[in-house]
Amino acid sequence: MVTVNIRGVDVMFPFSPYECQLAYMDKVIEAIDMKFDTALESPTGTGKTLSLLCSTLGWLQKQKLMFQASFQDVAAQMATETSTSDLNEIFTVDGGVPDIEDMVTIGRRHSMCPFYRCRQMQETAELVLLPYNYIIDPHLRKIHKVDLSGSIVIFDEAHNLESVCESVVSVEFSSINIAMAIEELKDAIETLRSETEELRSELDNSTQAFSTGLLDTGKQKGPPFEISEAAILLNMLFELEVKIEETFNDKAGLNVEGVPGKVFPGDRLLKTFEDSGISFDKADVFTKLLHDVIDYLQRETDLKPLSAERGKNLELLKSFISVVHVSLSKEAALAITNKKSMPGNNIKSEKINMDTKRVGRHFKLYMVKEEGTSTKPACTVIKFWCFTSAIAMRSLKMNGVRTIIVTSGTLSPLENFTKNIGLDFGSTLENEHAAKGDQVIAAIVGKSPINKYALNGSFAQREGSSKSYWDSMLEAKTVVVEPRQKNQLTQVRFEFTQGVRSGQGAMFFAVCRGKVSEGIDFSDADSRAVCIVGIPFPPLMDVRICLKRLYINELAAADKKAQTSDEWYVTEGYRAVNQAIGRVIRHVNDFGVVALLDERFATARREYFPSWLRGSLKVFNDVSELITTASRFFSERKMEVKRSSVALMHATKNESRGSTVVRKRTSGAVVNEVAKGRIVLDYADYSGLPVCKDEPLVKKEPVDSGSLLSLCDDISPRRSQSLPIVDNFDVSIESSQPCTASQPNSQPIRKKLKLTLD
Repeated sequence: MVTVNIRGVDVMFPFSPYECQLAYMDKVIEAIDMKFDTALESPTGTGKTLSLLCSTLGWLQKQKLMFQASFQDVAAQMATETSTSDLNEIFTVDGGVPDIEDMVTIGRRHSMCPFYRCRQMQETAELVLLPYNYIIDPHLRKIHKVDLSGSIVIFDEAHNLESVCESVVSVEFSSINIAMAIEELKDAIETLRSETEELRSELDNSTQAFSTGLLDTGKQKGPPFEISEAAILLNMLFELEVKIEETFNDKAGLNVEGVPGKVFPGDRLLKTFEDSGISFDKADVFTKLLHDVIDYLQRETDLKPLSAERGKNLELLKSFISVVHVSLSKEAALAITNKKSMPGNNIKSEKINMDTKRVGRHFKLYMVKEEGTSTKPACTVIKFWCFTSAIAMRSLKMNGVRTIIVTSGTLSPLENFTKNIGLDFGSTLENEHAAKGDQVIAAIVGKSPINKYALNGSFAQREGSSKSYWDSMLEAKTVVVEPRQKNQLTQVRFEFTQGVRSGQGAMFFAVCRGKVSEGIDFSDADSRAVCIVGIPFPPLMDVRICLKRLYINELAAADKKAQTSDEWYVTEGYRAVNQAIGRVIRHVNDFGVVALLDERFATARREYFPSWLRGSLKVFNDVSELITTASRFFSERKMEVKRSSVALMHATKNESRGSTVVRKRTSGAVVNEVAKGRIVLDYADYSGLPVCKDEPLVKKEPVDSGSLLSLCDDISPRRSQSLPIVDNFDVSIESSQPCTASQPNSQPIRKKLKLTLD
């Protein structure tokens, strides 16, 4: 471990950090210290997640030390009591953070539920990992009792944050759902009324029941909900059916070109609810009643397995009312009018005269008639869509959050991103790459090699595909296509990897924003080039895209400095391009080619691209010029290309033998991969380990992953439980090919070695 001091904070880092990592951690600690929000863009392969965690936990450790300095006696007493208690094992696990398997083991040992134990532990944990929705969605925060007071909230891979924020305060419903909810509510009322009559009959015979002890005491409890209240709600739902049709037929609805149906401002839905008797100020009462009815129906379902769908539409109705209530609440009104949304403002929100029109202008109520089919009747669909992330993000900030950090490798153009998120960011960062600029060719090609036709992937320019091109590619390389089904991706990726390792090479056809565009690591020889054909703009005639553009145009009409709908639309396309570009350079020693095959890239503003790539962008006359440049680029790196090919062949050889499996243990979890990058095998601490006669007796020998796998086969199998693991990585090696020179009859055995990154 290396300790670096940043702004007075000692940060523990697993190796000497790069300059880009130091700059990144400096921004993180500055934001936390100054209690402001920050947006940080750092390229894939710069270790941004590692830098983020190390700097944040380092800052927390400093606060802990300051606390201990003030309360040493109390802390010492607490430590003594904890260390002598068996409960210590329940809170921690040997080796670090308990993973799900550890929690199951501990739960069985102490007869406790791992799920609820985890929920308890998160209340005192320094680091809690949650899906976005659990943090952003006000409804989920309330259900799961997520307390964010004084917390540092980090959104990693935040390039999709804007759309997530919009979706959590959006909801869809239909007249069919309302009709089915009415039937479910009638079912609940009739069932409870029948049970009540049965109970009353038993009570009439209570003298005999008490004398014989046969009275079912479980039926003497209070009713799960009041039938009279449910009957009132039932009448309101009947009225809601009528009012929805009246709203759809309202001439005030806007007809948008290319959009079937009608569009209203978001607050129009509130009027529809109130006209039905479902008043805004009593939304909590209605959702509580619906919760009780649903809970009752689900208990009944347990007794009647064939009625598994009971309560489903009432649950949808509850969610519908809850989302609309939260979206147009006083807190939302305050958040949308107060950009800074400082902690504590929520206390004053009750005094604010709620202006639903001010909030409603950031929503659209879209209503459309759907024709019936043989399996589904015709219905009116209601879509309540939010078009700003400011409501969700500022509401989050108003919950007392200390600092919000949003980070990704693809936030460019950063200025537009920060404006759209709706927070008052105290700082931003467009980080450089750890790799050098000469390790990538970023080529813009606008013309074809034959006849110099313009390369343009717009819909109007597309022509039918030629089978001859496809056949030519199949003859040259292994060609795979991204599957539609997610469960097929593993097999397709395996075929691609095998093609790469065969020496012939492989091509992977995928779509931007698809399963391959992010989250999968194609490092070194797995991705020496990324070719992007066309610009993946969102579907122009999609209803939500049309209404988003309408919303942005309305804002731009009121504020000449605001982003235009065309600018937003172009930005969305280039952000998807940047995600694909990030597949090329995955670490500091990686290298490759980015080919942007469309003439429109040549005229695009450079701020649409990541800052680390802008200096490398070059417009080529045609594809043949790029081929010549790329050939020279890879020829200059013959040794690196050969080294990565050898590593792949070693891996392929060992996989085919089934002989060696290397697993890196991280926080108790087993990850099927060796630490990325060059690896150093250090024998210094294992001098007592018997070795094969042919084993090279050197120390600090640099080896690549493939060589390491081969070398592991040469080490004599021996139990090494007593060997110390004193460095950054705890690697378990299982070999089914033990060294026969020292122990011919030995069995496969797990061994531990010390590994460090070079």
